Amino acid sequence: MKEQSLIKSFITAGKSAKKFLISQLFVNFGYGIYQVLFNLYLKQLGLGMDVAGQVVAASSLAQALFMIPAGYIGDRYGRRRFIFWGSFVAGIMLIFQGIFETSGLIILAAFLFGLGFSVLVVNGVPYLAEVSRPGEEVRLIGFHYSSIMIASMLGNFGGGALTDILARILSLKDSYRVSLILGALIFLAGNLFLTHLEKGRKVEVKEDFTLIIKGIFADQKDFKVFKTIFLFSLLVGTGSGLFMPYLNLYFANRFGVSNTFIGLTLAGAQGLTSLAMAFGTKAAQYLGLVRAFVLFNFVSLPFTVYLGYVPSIGLAVLVFLVRHALMNAGTPLFQSANVLVVDPGRKGLILSLNQATFSLGWALGGPLNALIFKSGGYPLIFWTVGILYFTGTYLYYLEFKKFSYLGQEK
Repeated sequence: MKEQSLIKSFITAGKSAKKFLISQLFVNFGYGIYQVLFNLYLKQLGLGMDVAGQVVAASSLAQALFMIPAGYIGDRYGRRRFIFWGSFVAGIMLIFQGIFETSGLIILAAFLFGLGFSVLVVNGVPYLAEVSRPGEEVRLIGFHYSSIMIASMLGNFGGGALTDILARILSLKDSYRVSLILGALIFLAGNLFLTHLEKGRKVEVKEDFTLIIKGIFADQKDFKVFKTIFLFSLLVGTGSGLFMPYLNLYFANRFGVSNTFIGLTLAGAQGLTSLAMAFGTKAAQYLGLVRAFVLFNFVSLPFTVYLGYVPSIGLAVLVFLVRHALMNAGTPLFQSANVLVVDPGRKGLILSLNQATFSLGWALGGPLNALIFKSGGYPLIFWTVGILYFTGTYLYYLEFKKFSYLGQEK
């Protein structure tokens, strides 16, 4: 019944909301193709893991630098044209990343992609809320997250399968290139639905950006919360950046599996995410948002570390899927707890801060991956990931345990 309700909310949505939701299906399908193939394409170009790390670092650093200003610009001056041009720049840069063969140009394109993509990340959901009718915002946002997960899952699988098919008639390098460019064109096709959008409901103009930042430092309660979230997101983002962008290389290098198999595995992880999030929300009713989130993170850590030692592909896939489900089960709980404990006027900023610092962690994790891998291979990478996740989660719990009642049924 829940799925029917979400689909019905899409069918009855206004024109601009519907066009935005359709655009994001194209964007995430195309980006799903890119995610599963790009590092493997770099490998075919003869560029090592150090270049792959620099590409991730460039894109993530651009997002970290621009996410908070992008959110503020969208709040202050409107989102619809900003979203169109951000999406357009991101799509064009994906094409260039599939065409360029020199590391410098690829890294530059990745940085510019990150700037454009950050606009979508922080302004997409607020825009959808602004053009939704009063009372339908939650259902449409729920449809948005569910649909982009499915689109990304199909892109992951389709990208891997398409490359294996093309490799029968083209060289492996060319098959990757054609698939990446096709994914970028599908991403860009989403822009066709981002034209002639409504402005949406007028939002309250925020105070000057510098005053918002000064207000956080002046408010001791919110400053502690922001500081804790910053440390958590930086540590966990760095840990995630050490291995999440390189999962395709992990499966290809360790077990020699096909692109189709890699795409299917990553697609399966995306599919499990929606189920895990629903399970996490249910657990929070009994444990509270904070306890449930911390528990899921801690339980996932042994599976994370074991990925460095797992001996067979079947077991590796199983361990990865369990770890992915456990870690993602707590994501909505983390976001909900964060916005519930700060001043209502700073909710948007705290979400932007979390996304920006997480991206900064990915930017750090990229170059560190190559260094750690050279020193101790996959075991050392996953031990480092486990330590970073444990430290970040423990620091978060120390500050947020006083809010453990949040979300708990009485």
